[in-house]
Amino acid sequence: MKRIDTPEGKQIIDALETYAVFSVATSKTLVEAIKDYRGRLKEFFRDESLSWLRNYNYIDKDGKPFFATDLSTPGKPRTVDIPEIGLHLDPLPTRGWSSDAKFIELHNADRLIFRDGRPYAIHYLSEAEDSAPSILDFYSRQGNEDMKRLGLDGIFDTPKPVNMLKYLLRITGVKEGIVMDFFAGSGSFCQATEEVNKEDGKNLQCLLIQLDEAIQEGTEAYSRCHELGIEPTIPSVLEARLKKVGCDYSMIWNSK
Repeated sequence: MKRIDTPEGKQIIDALETYAVFSVATSKTLVEAIKDYRGRLKEFFRDESLSWLRNYNYIDKDGKPFFATDLSTPGKPRTVDIPEIGLHLDPLPTRGWSSDAKFIELHNADRLIFRDGRPYAIHYLSEAEDSAPSILDFYSRQGNEDMKRLGLDGIFDTPKPVNMLKYLLRITGVKEGIVMDFFAGSGSFCQATEEVNKEDGKNLQCLLIQLDEAIQEGTEAYSRCHELGIEPTIPSVLEARLKKVGCDYSMIWNSK
């Protein structure tokens, strides 16, 4: 998944990109701008979880941070000669070069740079990716806290955590489409979809499916519903939650 697709990643990347643009605008040369940017970059290294940022220690003339990746490859040494892009590379002692097609692709995309006469590919910070972290980082009690903040606690034992569902929506990389929850329960997925749309500029629609199930009399959840003035049924609690979080919704009932 792209790091920028998470709120934490976006905050860090936006901060570094803003500073990089500032460095280019206020420095006499690009070399000075890079030095200034690297000083700001080091401040993030105090957090070990951000050590991946070390690779993105260059900025281009427009102030875009990037990672320069080497274009040598394991294999037989070879000469590169591509007149149409003006590129000639002598063989390396023990390694080969990337394919001619790769060099042409990078050149045409303006992503081929040279350091000390050696070619590198540009990978921008905004494109940085990471493996998706485990959902074990989320706990059921977080879902209970979500309901408590809405004043609907004491009805569901293990509502799904909104942040976990937002995380799952984000790692799909989908910008628009339909999110379907066949066991809607308290409506956590609808709240998560609504928040992701607002925070990330996505255009996701949520379709919830839930039986018209009554809450058992004599239970704490039944008493809590009466205390809150909610009909003691799962769909009624679901509807109450959707109203509180400001979800635009409609309900279709089918008794079958």
